[in-house]
Amino acid sequence: MGTSNWQNIPFGIEVLMKIAPKRVLDIGVGFGRWGMLVREFCDVWFGRVLRSEWQVRLEGIEGFAPNLDDYHRSFYNELHLGDLRVILPAITETWDVVIFGDVLEHVEKQEACRLLDLMLARSSYILVNIPLGPDWPQETLYQNEYERHLSIWTGEEFKDYGLRRHAIFSDFLERPFGSFVLSRHDPSALAQQLFSRNTSIVAQPTTVLQLSSPASHALENNAVLLGQVRTRLAELQAIKRSRSYRLASRLQRTPLAIPWRGAVRLATQTQDALRQAVRRVRSVSQTAAVVAAPRSGQIRIECTGQHNSASQGAEVWLLAAESRPGQSMDWSEVRTTGSWDLRPNAATPTGFCLYNPGQGSAVLASDSMVRLTFMTHPWSGIVDVHLSSGEKLSVDLGSDVTGSIQISPLAGHVKEIAQPGMATRNGSESPSRVSPPRTKSAAEFSRVETEWIERQSAQPRPVSVGVPQWRGVYSSARQLFDEIFHLDDNLDEARSLHIARLFGEAGCPAVVIQGFPLTYRHLVVALRKIAPRLPLFVIWHGSFLQTREDYAWEGFQIVEQFTRSAAITKWGFVKKGMAEILASRGLRTGFVMNMVRRIPLAPSTPLAGGPHFGIWGPDDNWRKPPYAMLAAATFQTDAVVHSAGVSGRVQDYANLLGLEAHLQSRPVEQANMQAMLAQMHLNMYVTLTECAPMLPLESLSSGAPCLLGPNSHYFEDQAYLHSRLVVSQPDSANCIAAYLARALPERSEIINAYQKFAPEYNAQARQCLSEFLEMPVPWL
Repeated sequence: MGTSNWQNIPFGIEVLMKIAPKRVLDIGVGFGRWGMLVREFCDVWFGRVLRSEWQVRLEGIEGFAPNLDDYHRSFYNELHLGDLRVILPAITETWDVVIFGDVLEHVEKQEACRLLDLMLARSSYILVNIPLGPDWPQETLYQNEYERHLSIWTGEEFKDYGLRRHAIFSDFLERPFGSFVLSRHDPSALAQQLFSRNTSIVAQPTTVLQLSSPASHALENNAVLLGQVRTRLAELQAIKRSRSYRLASRLQRTPLAIPWRGAVRLATQTQDALRQAVRRVRSVSQTAAVVAAPRSGQIRIECTGQHNSASQGAEVWLLAAESRPGQSMDWSEVRTTGSWDLRPNAATPTGFCLYNPGQGSAVLASDSMVRLTFMTHPWSGIVDVHLSSGEKLSVDLGSDVTGSIQISPLAGHVKEIAQPGMATRNGSESPSRVSPPRTKSAAEFSRVETEWIERQSAQPRPVSVGVPQWRGVYSSARQLFDEIFHLDDNLDEARSLHIARLFGEAGCPAVVIQGFPLTYRHLVVALRKIAPRLPLFVIWHGSFLQTREDYAWEGFQIVEQFTRSAAITKWGFVKKGMAEILASRGLRTGFVMNMVRRIPLAPSTPLAGGPHFGIWGPDDNWRKPPYAMLAAATFQTDAVVHSAGVSGRVQDYANLLGLEAHLQSRPVEQANMQAMLAQMHLNMYVTLTECAPMLPLESLSSGAPCLLGPNSHYFEDQAYLHSRLVVSQPDSANCIAAYLARALPERSEIINAYQKFAPEYNAQARQCLSEFLEMPVPWL
């Protein structure tokens, strides 16, 4: 029965628990190891102990029938028997995690790469466990032809498949094998934080906690050294208990294994030396564990042993304590009582953190303490932080997802981070994470609001919030969401609290802010106060170049701060590439693809005469100047130009060029825009900077081609449409004119090509939105 190396099991378990998947596909079931681990650590460890309570949908694929036994069906909901190269393309469902457990090396390289691409498109994450390098030859075993190794892999090859995190291990023969976590969008932010010391981050981004750089610690730092030697000793003890080690020990006594004797002898000597080091360091460090009575100028952290009803324990994990801005406190300076332990943690500045199962206290000097960072996760409890000012801050660290909460215990000031984790002062409010949102009575809402609450409660859907005057942003929201809530950029604290209670009363599953109007910062604060567990997303519709605009830059900075503190759950971008860049800075981000649901039935019928060209984009906006497009229209005989929302400068420019132009200063009403687009032979939206503009998609969906600039991801995978519509030089009238001349006679062919392109593109957009929101999008 198929099996494999064991050293990577802890890494795989941590990955699975961080993702907390609901749908898992195990490819290459074999003994069923990963099926059992998924059940134990993704159901049982989340409190769903009985089989009747299991929620994870777990399916498996196995090519060799004798590998499957009755016990497999105790863990898997469904098992598929056959060649994975045939079965995988036929399984069209999407998955939270797909596991290739020592499988890809049994498939020819080209075919294996195709399967990776396929499953990346159908899953949030792929976990690949695989031997690396040429030292793993293998033929048919126990009459199983699928056991043959048909391809050789290196770790570098997985960087082309959205590599987010990996760990490299060695078997007893010192052959390398690896575990690789792949994802297009990394919805659970595994690249930012995982609590295994042996994991590697591909792009080395700043962690989600944004802690200071690791401080230099001398070898005589007793607490750190004790943690290090404990860890090394535990690893060596585990190795010596392993079957692989015992086999290696027997091998060293044979003439065939002379080269391995030194390694085994070294392991034994190292283990003895580490035991002695532990005894020495423990004797020196015992005095540091004695806690003096708290004095003025100190902070006392007390583990209460209590937790909310949804948490599985009362653990407290203190990840970092910054004694000065940018400098982390030495853990040896913390005086503790109770069951505190120093634990390795690669995501912290020192490489270690303090752990307590629920009882004890710790005292920290607070002369210049600027920030404490605690972990929030499903086994955390309630901790009390007694400040030097006399205040007590009670913090509920229990959360259904792993994250962090930061406290700024500055003199006279407490910076409360409400999500994840809810903080209250002096016990004035119960710190329960599972209490229902505080809402107003129905009588306090208007009739229209009450009707909206009833409608939303009957069919809960994510609520898209935005300013209707932001035309492109509003158009995007209307296509991606069914529930649109209009709010002008004039919110204050009182109005925001009212809206937050409204959303809480309606039971909204998520709130999605479109763009970021500056006064919406009040709404973020209000939502975190009224409904701290409500997922809150922001979709940013700006581009890199808009950073030069003061309004956009201020909003960008506000969203960055809210996302870093977890007040905003995730930050989405419609400009391809921005999500990855901000993720590398330790933020939870995602890519969102704009789309238009409507698909044209046929090319539209344009106005008589012409050709008629629609040129859209006001001249007083530096990002969308119409002048190169107007100049390009002069290359077409009898051209008639239509535009709206323009100033006298555009009219003067059109007159200078001798163009017949129908221009108006008022914008076209949004409801009439698609009809106007359909009347044109061809529309132009060739701007200097774009994110993922809605107007070209709206034009094509109405049956009229539209030229656009080379600034977005549109038509990258459709060569014909890209060659006809995406202008390579957006400020060159000659270049635009050449595209006009080529697209006009192929008007019908372009629309026919878009008819075939749009369904698959829209399906990708739906999947992208689902991954960003981390929920199904049945309304699309």
